Amino acid sequence: GEQTGSILCTIFGTTTLFDHATLAARYPTHKTFTKAYKKALRRSARAGWLLKPDARLMKRWATSSTVGGS
Repeated sequence: GEQTGSILCTIFGTTTLFDHATLAARYPTHKTFTKAYKKALRRSARAGWLLKPDARLMKRWATSSTVGGS
């Protein structure tokens, strides 16, 4: 990791917050966002990085989020 702070910050890497314009460019619609998010969840669960119950909760969050345009 490149992040400063406690040892946990170093272990878990960095976080880069996207501004509204960057999010809109990457995910012009909510459907675009949820499709990409669900794909990443499936890959992460298959790789063992996420438990399936946690992936289901995260999928519900993505579906109910406001990320992406209309």
